[in-house]
Amino acid sequence: MNSNSTDLVAISGAKGFVGKNLRKFLSQHNIQSIPISTTHFNNNQFPKLKKVTHFVHLAGIGSESIDQKFQNVNIETTKTVIELCKKNRIKKIIYFSGLGVSKNSRSSYFISKFNAEQLIKNSGLQYTIFRPSYIVGKDDYLTKKHIKTNFQKSSFNPWLWKIYATAYIDIRCMFVH
Repeated sequence: MNSNSTDLVAISGAKGFVGKNLRKFLSQHNIQSIPISTTHFNNNQFPKLKKVTHFVHLAGIGSESIDQKFQNVNIETTKTVIELCKKNRIKKIIYFSGLGVSKNSRSSYFISKFNAEQLIKNSGLQYTIFRPSYIVGKDDYLTKKHIKTNFQKSSFNPWLWKIYATAYIDIRCMFVH
């Protein structure tokens, strides 16, 4: 994918930290994107995707609530994304899973991500699966939370910055062919 192409990218989870940064990056490189929201999934009504070449699947949850369960969000949403890709002849799905996901995972979160990966791998679609750890950068939730907590308590820990610096991911790496 490059800025001289006619690529059109659909993005689930487009309102999240990675999704917002990805949309900004794509826009800066003259690549159009179509955000796919929770409302689209809940109503099972989606924008036209016939010209989409790539689907970046970021939607998911990291913890459960009464209303949101891993099965419904991380797995069923992935099934819907796969159906959308097949129906609209979207060439490739790019999925953000999680570091620590494997067939030996024991946490419900990692198991749901592993099962979503398996659905994608068995879909017949071209795919790229990322397994990032925490993704940090300008205005991310994790860093803001720690800055606020550490500076308010006057116990700032410089080792945190070394850990975060090693985990920083430049969103541009996603589109290496």
